[in-house]
Amino acid sequence: MTNGGNLTLSNASFFPEITGKFLINGIAYTYATKDGNTLETITDANDPNRVFSISVDANTNVILKPYLIVHSTGTVGHGDEAAGRRIVYNVPIPDSPTEGVTIEVHDPFADKSNWKDPSILGSHGVQTIVGDSALKVTGTQASGGVESSLIGLEWSNTDANLASAHSLSGYFLSYGAQVKVGFDPATYLDENDADYAAGLSFRLDQANNSYGVSFMEADNDSGTAIDNDIIPKINGNEPLYNIPMIVLWQQTNSGSDRDWLAYSFGTEEFSDNMESGTGGWNTTSTWARIQPPPIDPPPSGLWCWTDSPGGDYNDFIDSNIAQGFNDIAGKSSAILTFYHKYQFDPGDVGSVEIAINAGPWITLRSYTGDQLVWRKTAIDISEHLTGIDSDVVWIMFLLDTNNDGNTNDGWFIDDVAISAGFPVNESTLLVRIKEAAEVSFNSGGTTPIEDGDIITQANGARGTVVGNPILSAGSWAGGNAVGIITINKVSGTFISGQTILVGGSNLATCQGFTARKNYIKVFYGDVTGYGTANTDPFDIERLANVRNTIHWPPDEIEDWSAERDFFTLVQWDDVNENVASVGIVPSVNEPGVMIHSDESVLLTPDSAILSYARPELGLHTFGHGSTNVYFDDFGLQVEIAAGSGFLTPIQE
Repeated sequence: MTNGGNLTLSNASFFPEITGKFLINGIAYTYATKDGNTLETITDANDPNRVFSISVDANTNVILKPYLIVHSTGTVGHGDEAAGRRIVYNVPIPDSPTEGVTIEVHDPFADKSNWKDPSILGSHGVQTIVGDSALKVTGTQASGGVESSLIGLEWSNTDANLASAHSLSGYFLSYGAQVKVGFDPATYLDENDADYAAGLSFRLDQANNSYGVSFMEADNDSGTAIDNDIIPKINGNEPLYNIPMIVLWQQTNSGSDRDWLAYSFGTEEFSDNMESGTGGWNTTSTWARIQPPPIDPPPSGLWCWTDSPGGDYNDFIDSNIAQGFNDIAGKSSAILTFYHKYQFDPGDVGSVEIAINAGPWITLRSYTGDQLVWRKTAIDISEHLTGIDSDVVWIMFLLDTNNDGNTNDGWFIDDVAISAGFPVNESTLLVRIKEAAEVSFNSGGTTPIEDGDIITQANGARGTVVGNPILSAGSWAGGNAVGIITINKVSGTFISGQTILVGGSNLATCQGFTARKNYIKVFYGDVTGYGTANTDPFDIERLANVRNTIHWPPDEIEDWSAERDFFTLVQWDDVNENVASVGIVPSVNEPGVMIHSDESVLLTPDSAILSYARPELGLHTFGHGSTNVYFDDFGLQVEIAAGSGFLTPIQE
């Protein structure tokens, strides 16, 4: 018996005439039609493209799987022309009640039965923390010279059969996962030496390759931002230290190579790239907007502020640029970021300062000497917002000159922003990873391609759309949509320049094809909530995500509602350009949100395997604060496609 071939039985009278399913030696096969006792056009039920050739002798049991015969009766025509008609469908029944449905798992950590024990790295125990059970990190081990812990999911102990989800989607695996990250004691976060990275590992294999998404505050013990925590410095382009962040990262080469991929400080509340006039800044003395020469451009655009627009700054004259902010009062946390460079005379000081209303100025950070290249700086200003509500928060850049004989260029400031950060203790991290082939397209017509559609090309290429297409330009309504379509259950290769068909109708033109990628979105929430929940997925106003509960955001942002507004969708502040396999997916509706990656070691197997034994998901910590961390309310959401279950009904 071969793929696409026939099989003649001694008696096939009770087999359906079309679309039947049967077992031989425990493997499910389907056939298209029956001619007498011969089953025709046989394929693997889980992988129609799999090539096989097996010997079936006269004593082999061929087991028919149950199926439904669905009868639909009605009348065609009217009056004397009316005629009765019956339509019959043969529909194989799914092998499992989980096929064709979305499975959700909630583990409140009453025990460790769903987790690898002993741990992959370090040790973990179930403890009662703040009146509720949680998974506590009780010990660490060195991983790449870093204090680490990692425990893997035993998904086979749950209802989420990742092996079935993988095979029934054509060997692509997509899911959502979340966990709450807590610190015991909670006051650890307020300590000066607090450093940590804690969160979810995903695409975790037996060799310890994985992606990770972490709440992180990096230390600066070795003079580089993250060397002692998790990720090595790369060409000077790295997340910053002593700032609460969400960081997406990867480890390859069996966990020995770690690279950060993207980071976020939170939701941006204010930004000024200095390109549109003075922008509300109050200045003294010589501060002015200038256009530096092309040989030394500012980080964005053409303009920046400087205290010395004419060259060398003046001696014995203190000068500043300042602005008041109303929209950050009352925030539980906030991060000030800016790009700057400077060249100061000995004894002269540039300082960043904060004041509430007309209160005293408090120095946040001071600079002396030289920094001759543009660098991004981040300062956590959360502690200065405590207890204030409607007050004005002032930020000032002050140059204090104390010496004469100055021949230096002074201070240059650009791209000032304030982001509302995220509370970390018992906050939720949620990741959605979609593995799919990518079909880029243009000339999208007025009929949109949608989730669940089957797209084809004249050459026989075929795939099932997973999620609505992501538009980078144009619109379906305008007949000029441009973007990407993500598909699974793929057969063949889509050819650039050829039309993309749905049900025989031309809906777009293919511009390129990639056989396999990972697409990653990250969300975060907290136990207290903030403001008024709404339909904006990007702001920090949302409902509380308390312990002992889990919630899931909508699959598409157009379905976001106030009733389901438990999370903020992360827009990344920076993506690591030094990692060639990673980039941002351009999107009209979700700018700066989705990361795509084709790192080969982090893709799932693209063919049938006897046992899908990868942990796939894990919980990790890095840094000196690892044993302060606990986890609660792990959640997993995965769709088990109806591959070998309900097949497409075929009319007799």
